[in-house]
Order: sequence, then structure tokens, then C-alpha cells
Amino acid sequence: MVPRLLAQVWTETTRHPGPAAVPAGGHDKVRAAWGRIAEGYQDAGLLPAGTGTAAMTRAVIVLVQAFAARTALYGGVSEQAPGDGLRAPRATEGPAPDA
Repeated sequence: MVPRLLAQVWTETTRHPGPAAVPAGGHDKVRAAWGRIAEGYQDAGLLPAGTGTAAMTRAVIVLVQAFAARTALYGGVSEQAPGDGLRAPRATEGPAPDA
């Protein structure tokens, strides 16, 4: 139910500027929260020092939105599937540049 509602809200925001301000404000708060999480991971040594936390934050938000859109269009998929899908390409990477 929620992903379908999200898809409808996204559609309405393209036609009516008033409602667009509501998700935009929420998006700013979510982006700030994920930014703090990414910086915390960096401070804890879980992310390399040079990791672009702003880019990582944007990517996480896009993945969540895509997951919601996909669920709205095609039905449920396990919450584990996106993580599994993201780990697969990482397994093909060569050694880190500083290795």
C-alpha cells in the first residue's frame, strides 16, 4: 500500500507545486540523517576517509526510492534482495587503489 501511495504522491508533485514542498522538506531531513550516518561510519573506520559521504547519501536515497517504485509497480520483493544485488558488483572489483 505505501509504495503505491508514494508513486501517487510523486506524480502529484509534478502537477501541483504546493504538495511538492512536503516531500522536499522530508527529503532534506532524510538526506541530513543519512549524511550523519555516513559520516559516523567514516569516523568509525567503516568507510575509507576519502569516501564522498554526500554521494553515498544520495545513492542510498535513490536506491530506497527505486525499491519503493519497483514494489509499487510489480509487487513485493524481499528487503534482502537490494543488498544482495549491491554486494554482487562489489565482489568483481579489483584491489583498492592504495593496496
